[in-house]
Amino acid sequence: MTTGCLLAVLGCLSLLTGAHGYFITVDAHAEECFFEKVTAGTKLGLAFEVAEGGFLDIDIKIYNPEGKTIHEGERESNGRYTFPASMDGVYTYCFSNKMSTMTPKIVMFTMEVGDDTKAEHHAPNAEEGEQCWKEVHCSCCCSRSGLH
Repeated sequence: MTTGCLLAVLGCLSLLTGAHGYFITVDAHAEECFFEKVTAGTKLGLAFEVAEGGFLDIDIKIYNPEGKTIHEGERESNGRYTFPASMDGVYTYCFSNKMSTMTPKIVMFTMEVGDDTKAEHHAPNAEEGEQCWKEVHCSCCCSRSGLH
């Protein structure tokens, strides 16, 4: 992924309500987890893309506060998941590179927290941020696939 794409994605992420964006390295045979404490009914979101490493794939799991799996995906290059918290507590997002024998992966992602039922939680440019994310994602993926 080019530096331009990475900067464009970061710009889009800054437009989203309650979003926290990160770049992480997940080493071979490793798993990195992140946590969000919320109350029931809160809208949660996760968007990610593997920016560098191997086949640009990562395993992902999302857990509820009881440790039950909400979502599980294998060898995903990118994804976007949004769901309401079904209960109070800590939700966990894990990126796993345990399938890789040697190659670390660089993953960029954002965790979003918001409540659609309360207007004061919406930033005026949240929809603009969503559209920006879609356009940049398509642009970067299309240019990447054009290189192969």
